[in-house]
Amino acid sequence: MMKSVPRWPVVAVALLALYLSMRPSKDEPQFPLDHSANMTTEENIRFYGYPYEKHLVQTEDGYILSLIRFPRRTPDKLPVLIVHGFMACSTSWVAMGPEGSLGYQLYDAGYDVWLADLRGNQYSVHHAYLERNDTKFWDFTFDEMGRFDQPAFIDYILAATGHQTLVHMGYSMGSASFFIMTSMRPEYNSKVEAHIALAPAVFMKHSETAFWKLHDSFVFLNKYLNDIQGSFVHGMMPHFFFSFCNFNFLTRKFCKHLTNNILGHSYSNQNESVYEVILHNGLTGSSLKTARHYLQLHESGGQFQRFDYGDEQLNLEHYGQPRPPHYDVSKTSAPVHIFYGATDIVCPEQDIMLLKEAVSGPTDLTLVEEPHFNHGDFFMSNEAKTALNPKVLEKVRLINELHSKSKVSVPPLGTNDAGPRVPDLKEKV
Repeated sequence: MMKSVPRWPVVAVALLALYLSMRPSKDEPQFPLDHSANMTTEENIRFYGYPYEKHLVQTEDGYILSLIRFPRRTPDKLPVLIVHGFMACSTSWVAMGPEGSLGYQLYDAGYDVWLADLRGNQYSVHHAYLERNDTKFWDFTFDEMGRFDQPAFIDYILAATGHQTLVHMGYSMGSASFFIMTSMRPEYNSKVEAHIALAPAVFMKHSETAFWKLHDSFVFLNKYLNDIQGSFVHGMMPHFFFSFCNFNFLTRKFCKHLTNNILGHSYSNQNESVYEVILHNGLTGSSLKTARHYLQLHESGGQFQRFDYGDEQLNLEHYGQPRPPHYDVSKTSAPVHIFYGATDIVCPEQDIMLLKEAVSGPTDLTLVEEPHFNHGDFFMSNEAKTALNPKVLEKVRLINELHSKSKVSVPPLGTNDAGPRVPDLKEKV
């Protein structure tokens, strides 16, 4: 009788192969991110020695929002506002450090840069009269972000700098809420020199992200790991995901596979340093209603519409009609420059084309020239350093060049690097 072959060497080889497959590619540029992966936006900026200011902006409906500024006195250059995506925050634009993050690179290119924090993320959880544990505080979606947050940021920055227009840059939901603003408050078109849309999550008809199928599971986990009713990915939930994904190499491999199924295929998460940044900064909170609103956009066949209360009577009370009204994107007259990724399954090319056709103003498209560039690579990846950021910087330069030729620059009104002459709300938080 033949002796049975021991199985442990086979298992050991298989585990070694799995471990090696998870190591970062030697061909990828490496950034020293391990020391800064879990830093806040302000800690990150201080660590790299850049000047900054923190401003607090109050919206018409009482939300107090964080706005981080890399201050420059730039009468000949327009200020740049960058707005993050769903469950993200201002850290998106500094987390990869000065070599890889747009926030730093725009400042280094000579621009006055402002990083927004929309309502509901970890930096914007204050209100003039509501507490964060009040369910009414979390009764919002990206609809309110477009109607209130975006206009508040724009008005504040223009008042602070004395400029009449700014360059607006929005990623994913940060771009979608821009189009809500121009749809419902079209007068803001005249305050925006141009909008740079990074993977704009507007039409979701062809979106194939696993988030749609996992939505209910995330909501279930959120219910038991979050002590704030109505909020999404606050409380213990971010810590649960981080601990689970770092428990051992198998759970880490599972999380990387899950990330690719949610955002699209990318090589970024093969770099362990970059993946640490994603784990620490990719889940900074929002509201349950916002997550549900995005699911509705997909399930409605890709309609870009207001929140559906699931009851004709409730919709009548909110909108005066039984079905939620559509956002009229054709009211966007400001120039729009769209960047999209080849393997982005959240915002695939077909949906990007729907947006291009819907916008009435001048619009151009740029496909990021990287074969595996997914939804998350726009703000946390090594590839963005070479494949995206230089093109965005060139676009901002051209917008400013066109602006200088067509209009006389308006110098800042009594500003200096210490900050704007506008009401300061720091004492309220």
